[in-house]
Amino acid sequence: MALYREWRPQFFCDVVGQEHVCRTLQNAVMMGRTAHAYLFCGPRGTGKTSTARILAKSLNCINLNDGEPCNKCPSCESITKGISLNVIEMDAASHRGIEEIRDLKQKVGMAPSGGKYKVYIIDEVHMLTGEAFNALLKTLEEPPAHAVFILATTEAHKVPLTILSRCQRFDFRRLSRAAIKAHLSQVAEAKKWTVEDEALELISRQAGGALRDALGLLDQAASFTGGKIRRKDIEFLTGTLGQQELEGIVAAAAGCDVPAVLRQLDELFERGCDPRQVLLQLADHVRDLLFDQNTGSREQSFYAQFLRGIALAEGEMKGSSRPDLILELTLLRLTGATSPVDDQEQRREKADQAVRGQRSREPSGKAFDRGRGFNQPLSSDEPVNQASAPAPADDTESEQSPEINLAEIKNYLIKNAGKNSLLASVLSQCSLRREGDQLFLAAPSFCCDLIKPGKDAFNFIQNKLRECGCTLKLELEAEGEASKTPQKELKEFKKVEVSKESKETHSYKETKEQSELLNLALSLFDARIIKKM
Repeated sequence: MALYREWRPQFFCDVVGQEHVCRTLQNAVMMGRTAHAYLFCGPRGTGKTSTARILAKSLNCINLNDGEPCNKCPSCESITKGISLNVIEMDAASHRGIEEIRDLKQKVGMAPSGGKYKVYIIDEVHMLTGEAFNALLKTLEEPPAHAVFILATTEAHKVPLTILSRCQRFDFRRLSRAAIKAHLSQVAEAKKWTVEDEALELISRQAGGALRDALGLLDQAASFTGGKIRRKDIEFLTGTLGQQELEGIVAAAAGCDVPAVLRQLDELFERGCDPRQVLLQLADHVRDLLFDQNTGSREQSFYAQFLRGIALAEGEMKGSSRPDLILELTLLRLTGATSPVDDQEQRREKADQAVRGQRSREPSGKAFDRGRGFNQPLSSDEPVNQASAPAPADDTESEQSPEINLAEIKNYLIKNAGKNSLLASVLSQCSLRREGDQLFLAAPSFCCDLIKPGKDAFNFIQNKLRECGCTLKLELEAEGEASKTPQKELKEFKKVEVSKESKETHSYKETKEQSELLNLALSLFDARIIKKM
């Protein structure tokens, strides 16, 4: 018999590391407050199925002792041997369809034979199909008084919420290394095996919190060594690295010794070591060094960076067909992490990346300054409607009022108009001029309504100006408005009344603005006039 089956717990007190679950169930049995459905979830090898069997024995035992089964009555013995008719175990991984659940529903009404309860243990319940869960739902909600369901799973998040809400949930935890090591020592002493303390430590580390895996590895090592188990034997069986090898790799990386790192990795791969296993061992070893009391602040910084690199490499290895290459590249990056020359090169590279990122956000290939906007000189053949700004009196005034290339701003707005081709066409017919801290957008009169303040187009132009570093206040004016009489004088003009005859004539004649707007629409949409209304 396998060691983990031989040492399967038969009482609540024998379950290792799950006191929070066992005490609750034991008290519920003593007080007669057991539920009709339980959900045991947790990692593999932590005692879910074993606890379910112990609970089944406690529910049907006739000689209970503080909630513990006697393990001597006929009911307990039959459950221990796996021949009881009152405990039905079903593997949902292989019986996951609706037909199996329908068969279970038909039999759940049958009374138990020679006991109080009929216990249904469904292992890996998350493997059931959606139809099977729906078929189980009503039975799980209102089962017969003699039926108790115990659902076990390693992936509770895959169980529907309708099932979870009808069960008492118990989360089984991963076992600590100390608990696994103590239990292995007890098993080895009972079996009269000689096991080194370092070997037990390595087995408990390799188990990953699963007691069943640890017992299986101990059983394998006992068969390999004949009962005298050393650390070297565990390293040979599992392909793990020795303490000296781990220290050598970390020391070579800390000392920036690239040839030594590559040489040690090459030796490990020739020996057949799994790169993923090497990565996990390095993580455990460096983590122990990080929390060592004798580790200085400089070493702690390096170890923290080392662990970060290992964590990133672990994610890269999951989808890679060459984990050995990823391990080599990871250690090479970590090897250069403490080099002053590499630090300078990394800083230069980061600076270059920042410059490249700044340029990639520019609308064109020309230089661009966030604080000053476009500062490129305007070519002689590039006409622009720009008012010359007065020369600054001093340095302070020049900083507050920088020179701005209006042609570049206009081109930037047109290029960034996006999918709004109408706005781009309108902007191409507009001109820009500056007066102090104000930027005037002179537009044809028939376009002013489209881009007047408050419209989406006006807000869009304002946002694009801020993006290109222009801090001037945007104002809208119709073409020719700057040369007209100032606004104050316009207020003094009297309104001229239009005669009724002129109004009627105006309503039947096409104005100049309407004609320009019509021509613009014809050119934009490649249209032709069918009929004028």
